[in-house]
Amino acid sequence: MHSYSAAVDDIVTIQTGLGKFLEDAHGWAPDGAAAMLASARLELMPSLAAALHKWTPETTMTDGELILAWANLGNLMESSLRLFLAVDLNDFLADHETVKSLDAVHKKGENKGTIHDPTEISLEKMRQYFAKKDLLPPKDLSAVAFIQGQRNAIHSFSKKDIERATTFLVHVIRFRRLIAFIGLGLPYPDGFEFEGHWLASKILAEPVT
Repeated sequence: MHSYSAAVDDIVTIQTGLGKFLEDAHGWAPDGAAAMLASARLELMPSLAAALHKWTPETTMTDGELILAWANLGNLMESSLRLFLAVDLNDFLADHETVKSLDAVHKKGENKGTIHDPTEISLEKMRQYFAKKDLLPPKDLSAVAFIQGQRNAIHSFSKKDIERATTFLVHVIRFRRLIAFIGLGLPYPDGFEFEGHWLASKILAEPVT
């Protein structure tokens, strides 16, 4: 198994590469997708990834630290899924049948009847969308669902068992694979690739655990 620190370093490398590449999508991405990416604060993603270094699952963590660690990982995961959908915005918005089957539509106001865009859809409905469209391998979908459940433990009045620090370590390593898959799955202009492409390819070539 990879060390925790090395796994986080890989996540930071990929997130940094994606952020640099996608921060100026005008000229190659559709206007709507480029505008959404420009407002997405992609520069925060490497910092959010690097914050994972604050946690010490290979030694000892308090319950409070574990709750915050899962929230850190969950937020990073949710932002990465939204990034995937934002880059492929036109296909997402055109898929009325699938999105409406998830009840991800505006119920009132001037946008009544229109589907939510990737900045508005809930994490649970995003997860269901990825599952319905087979956008992620089964093990990655399973990791998304588990991290989502653990992240919800941050709500003080929500009864939720907190898994051990070793389980958090395992899921950081699983997220390492997930972000590599997302990075390689995004559409890029011909002849271009993001910094960290080589690392993502290397990660996906490793045996799935």
